[in-house]
Amino acid sequence: MNKRSVYGILILAVGFIALAGSLGFVEIDRSLWSTFWPVILIAIGLVNLIEDPHNIIFSGMMTLLGTVFLLRNLGFEMFERFNFWEVFWPVIIIFVGLQMLTSKKIFSAHSNTISGNDLDIVRIFSGADVNIDAQDFTGGDIVTIFGGANIDLRHAAIENRPARIDIVCVFGGADVKVPEDWKVKVTGVPIFGGWGNKTSMKNKTGQPVDLEISCVTIFGGMDVKN
Repeated sequence: MNKRSVYGILILAVGFIALAGSLGFVEIDRSLWSTFWPVILIAIGLVNLIEDPHNIIFSGMMTLLGTVFLLRNLGFEMFERFNFWEVFWPVIIIFVGLQMLTSKKIFSAHSNTISGNDLDIVRIFSGADVNIDAQDFTGGDIVTIFGGANIDLRHAAIENRPARIDIVCVFGGADVKVPEDWKVKVTGVPIFGGWGNKTSMKNKTGQPVDLEISCVTIFGGMDVKN
């Protein structure tokens, strides 16, 4: 199971449990949630460490933050004075500083060319520049959290139309470039975010859709252009 699937399952589980509680199907112990929410941070850290052992700084900090706040919630006196937001932003600044010291690519996104027919991109506190030259592109998934992704499809082709890309941006962004003759349909749910379709063929009638993009932007944005 990849990282995106784990995050998806965690989000779905929290959402369904919250919905069931709101509808009265189950009784949610608020104290239980307020005690064990840091387990989510620990899970994010461990999943990142397993998927990408080289990303030890981010994984370690997420795991450390989760552990500290879990111990605080469990009543360990030495951790009781910690406030999440008072600690969160200094830790983020420290994380950025450590990344600058340990990574030569901190100012440039990871770049590569994909010849496969689909893509699966997850970026957290990082970026990606991806060129796709597949001649039977089918679609894929893009997730950016405090990160970004630039996807270049201008050298790709689609045999079975439409291809479909699902995009989720949380405090992040995604830019998708497509060929001039592609017609792109974009649907999305912006939550304090937005998306844009700047392609030249978007309003042309009588032409089938080549690419469908479904996006969710939360304090983030997504643009598709030529």
